Amino acid sequence: MYICPKCHLEYYEAETVCVVDGHPLERVDDPRIGKLVGGRYILDSVLGEGGMATVFRAHHTVINRIVAVKLLHPYIAKDKRTCERFAREARSAAAIAHPNVIEIFDFGKMDDGVPYLVMELLEGSALRKLVESGPMPLDLAVDIAIQLLRGLARAHDLGVAHRDVKPENAFVQRREDGTVVAKLVDFGIALARGDARLTDIDTIIGTPQYVAPERLTGTESGAPADLYSFGVTLFEMVTGTLPFHADGLPGWVLEHLETVPPPPSSLRPEVPPPLDRLILELLAKDPKDRPVDARAVIGALERLRPEVAALDASVERDAPSASSGAPLGDARAIDGDEERAGATPRPSSAPFVAEHVRAAAAPATPPTGQRTQSLTIERWHHRAAVIQQMLERAFPDDTAPPELQRSVLEVEQALGRMTMLRDARVLEQNRLSEIEASSRESRERLGHAVHALGELLSTARSDLREARATADRKRAEAADLEYQLAILRAKLAEDEVTALETREAVDVSLAESGEEIERLRREVGAKTLAVLTRVRHEPSVRPLLAELEESQRQ
Repeated sequence: MYICPKCHLEYYEAETVCVVDGHPLERVDDPRIGKLVGGRYILDSVLGEGGMATVFRAHHTVINRIVAVKLLHPYIAKDKRTCERFAREARSAAAIAHPNVIEIFDFGKMDDGVPYLVMELLEGSALRKLVESGPMPLDLAVDIAIQLLRGLARAHDLGVAHRDVKPENAFVQRREDGTVVAKLVDFGIALARGDARLTDIDTIIGTPQYVAPERLTGTESGAPADLYSFGVTLFEMVTGTLPFHADGLPGWVLEHLETVPPPPSSLRPEVPPPLDRLILELLAKDPKDRPVDARAVIGALERLRPEVAALDASVERDAPSASSGAPLGDARAIDGDEERAGATPRPSSAPFVAEHVRAAAAPATPPTGQRTQSLTIERWHHRAAVIQQMLERAFPDDTAPPELQRSVLEVEQALGRMTMLRDARVLEQNRLSEIEASSRESRERLGHAVHALGELLSTARSDLREARATADRKRAEAADLEYQLAILRAKLAEDEVTALETREAVDVSLAESGEEIERLRREVGAKTLAVLTRVRHEPSVRPLLAELEESQRQ
């Protein structure tokens, strides 16, 4: 298939230039580019491709929002377990709704049964890129760790375990002022409370270099296992290497089950003792010996900020040849109803981030001609009127062939139908936007409550560990908070179900109208092409052809 990059008219025959604007045609390599997904997302280009899915840059045809659309490979989409994991990623990430977790806008299935996931388009780099560059500045490592833990804490508060925490599944964005925002991505094998297991007892879930010991023995510890994987990630961020080394899967199993990791300070002497102890606690073999939850780790890292900042300043003074630059400024991340400001990273962090993380681009807008479905309906109305005049001049006194007159009439009828459908789609999208806004407001309100209860629960857990003598009282307090948290989870789930039921009808309507517009657009293009082919060589229509080309440039 060929397509005009200027007007996006499609060609299936041996044409080399667009008959409307004379622009050279381009071959579309991925046949899914230009396709309509869910009745309102048009795939613009391929962003990346993995073993299970392809991620496309796309735009919403009604509200002009640029998004990323993840499509499973068709042959993989035939596997029911894989499709369920894909749906789980959508449900898990959408329910978390936290600034340090990638935002999910929509999900569903295409006509051929291939699942799709619509999410925010991230500009930046995977944490893996920073880790591969060697040990990170300690202040930057602590800042990114705190942000990722905030997202992980919200997931755990809602009963969702990520199950594959690693540098590849963390994304770092750099703002123009140098501050960084870190987000957790890829909840594809996440396990929510109440979900059925999708794996056999002897199947390892996660990445061998980062998987917790209990998962290797078939035990599902949930949040504590995520903390272990995060400990491996933090060790790698601080030292530039993994805490364990092996040649194959059996070796990794033995390392995680039996080998005691070295203190990070043995590989990087400036690592302060509290950070040493915290990382080793995260890497404890027994889940009971790890921090009580992600919030406890956040608290420990927050207390480390002044010491890390002082160490970095000392390192900077002792190494004047090191790169320097403007400081990153306060690193901020929204967590619940609070905005917490971190310590200012050391000056050398700015060039480190600038070198390895692309700056977030300004909000992208669809290219001209893609503001609606390929071509705006208004332009087609004008073109139809011009083509009618061309037909009258080419065939004076109403002598045009009946098939051409019929084509023009059908074009007008199709454009009338397209206009009606477009107006209806705008109304439907407004309804959907209202539903999404209401759902978002509900998630934010309940998220604040979850955050507050989660902190109380974290404190209760810590107190429970430290005060064995008052265990009964603390267990009762923790149980009460768990009960309240469960009520909030149930309310959140109820709201999500209600919103999903409401939007299903809207989705069907949008999908049907979107497909009809696509069919009518192709029909309009084909019939218009037939008319142009017949009349474009007539001298009398040349001024109109020029007018037609001029309308395309507007």
